[in-house]
Amino acid sequence: MKKQCEKIMCYAAKFPNKPDYFAITLNRMEQRGIIFNGDMVRAIIDGRKTVTRRIIGQVPRLIMGEWPLSNCYTDKNHRHWLDIQTSIDKSHDEIFCPHGKPGDLLWVRETWSEVDHGIFVYRADVEKENNSIKWRPSIHMPRKAARLILEITDVRVERLQTITVEDCCLEGIDYKVDFKSDFMHLWDSIYKNEYSWDKNPWVWVIEFQLICHGRK
Repeated sequence: MKKQCEKIMCYAAKFPNKPDYFAITLNRMEQRGIIFNGDMVRAIIDGRKTVTRRIIGQVPRLIMGEWPLSNCYTDKNHRHWLDIQTSIDKSHDEIFCPHGKPGDLLWVRETWSEVDHGIFVYRADVEKENNSIKWRPSIHMPRKAARLILEITDVRVERLQTITVEDCCLEGIDYKVDFKSDFMHLWDSIYKNEYSWDKNPWVWVIEFQLICHGRK
């Protein structure tokens, strides 16, 4: 898939007067939407963010402690799963990864507005508050308004608190106190209660690269 994306990008650069080929080819590839706030959107554009951590929902109760993991794998239907086995009775279970597998594409959902028919602006680009723009939440962004496309390069599973300082840098964290504390505060501003930093939840660690910046 990476070679396919590189080929598409090469074609788009070589033939800028043929954007339809680029758009149609991307649309045929497996894509899912993923939400990022303004700070993270800017970090992606700047090349400072190349990984994101997302909660694993519906963790089987028998393995709420530590998981003796095998690994993630892709089935014959090209869906990505986490293969797990309990340490109590050696029973087997699988958890589906809703974000995709290496090679799949993610289109970024961000705060946006349509200021004219087919003309979109993005809050992450606005340095000063503009009351004349009616911003719409990222969750309501349609695919046609998306300008950023990411290619998944790796998917793995970790406990949240195993994140390293290097990992925090790759998460696009702006240094304030120290990278790990800054990441902890950012996480707790998004996730609360059972998924807070102190609960040390299991997370999908999704690495990616930006392959398209601009609406196609």
